[in-house]
Amino acid sequence: MSVNISYYQILDPQFFGYVRESLEKYDISGENLIFEITETHYDESPMKVREFIDGCRSLGIRVAIDDFGDGYSSLAFLLKHSSDIVKLDKSLIGEMLSSDDNENFINSIIYACHRFGKKICAEGVETDDEYKAIKIAGADMIQGYYFYKPLELPVFYDLLSEGMKI
Repeated sequence: MSVNISYYQILDPQFFGYVRESLEKYDISGENLIFEITETHYDESPMKVREFIDGCRSLGIRVAIDDFGDGYSSLAFLLKHSSDIVKLDKSLIGEMLSSDDNENFINSIIYACHRFGKKICAEGVETDDEYKAIKIAGADMIQGYYFYKPLELPVFYDLLSEGMKI
């Protein structure tokens, strides 16, 4: 399960106490969680983010950089900051098929991330062509309206009971 983390949660000294208690109370392994933080969190307080990531690791929780490519992204940023997963922003995915240069750029990001042991999640995949291209490029995870639009909880439960694979 992935959870978006706010900057205030990163700054909260009691946050990991709450997380640890919840994991124990509900008998959940930290390995089942991914905490997503955006690039801007890194810019706001690099030391706090580093401490946050260390806290995640101590509980077995993976960390994802969310919306990579939405701002002033660089490959140097990816190499400098410890994360397990890089989530490519939908703006990159949407432009992927508009030119060979864009497709090569995305392929290069995926290649570099894999070389440094990071998994790739492609966000905002909406069409069959986007799905095929990003799959061929080597994305480890893919999400977007191509699979489902947001669902009401009862509909989601119905799909699960029918064997929908998440």
